[in-house]
Amino acid sequence: MDGDLWHGGLVARLSPPLRTKLLAMAHSFHYDSGQWIFREGDPSRHFYVVKSGHVALEASLGEGEPGVFMMVAPGDCFSWSALLESPVETASARAVEDVEVLGIESRALQDLCWAEPNWGVELHRKVLQLVSERLIATRKQLSDVDSATVAKEMSR
Repeated sequence: MDGDLWHGGLVARLSPPLRTKLLAMAHSFHYDSGQWIFREGDPSRHFYVVKSGHVALEASLGEGEPGVFMMVAPGDCFSWSALLESPVETASARAVEDVEVLGIESRALQDLCWAEPNWGVELHRKVLQLVSERLIATRKQLSDVDSATVAKEMSR
């Protein structure tokens, strides 16, 4: 597997021994452009890291059509639900172009976290840091959209 993958996103934040272990546990998957990787509400079977291409994360927003709320690039992860005891996907993931991802089976990842508590704590802490950063970015996007809407309304 390409060592450059581990130089960006979540995996770059992990200790070398944990990165090595996760790489050994990972399976490679290919998805064609436009193909669904999973849908919101599906069981979360894998924790994914993008190797090449881009993945759109989409969620239902009220009664309208699902909307893209994030693009995931090489080195980034998605499907954090795989870390939970009863994992269910909280969003949908779709390949924007041909995509190669590494997937770590949910049960195997949870077993690792229990068997190696230090690695489990490290992984959960780093994922939570990433979730926090993404929530801040999403809040900024929403604020920018709201500001643009207010400005448009005021100009009428």
